[in-house]
Amino acid sequence: MVSNEIILQLSKHIDKLRTERNLSFQEMADLCEMDKAQVYKICTKGVDLRTTSIAKIAKGLEIPIYGLFEF
Repeated sequence: MVSNEIILQLSKHIDKLRTERNLSFQEMADLCEMDKAQVYKICTKGVDLRTTSIAKIAKGLEIPIYGLFEF
């Protein structure tokens, strides 16, 4: 099981990447082909991400998957 601290760090980093690109939750959701509510939960609530969600976020932000873990 992944520790809550890592999940929170990942969520904060994803939200930081979103804000650095001046993206709203809806804009990021559109880029990542996800629901706005799901993106909001990922960025603010520290939900545990599935591998497919991680891949969609990386693709939408046009960064390699490992880039999401560089925090």
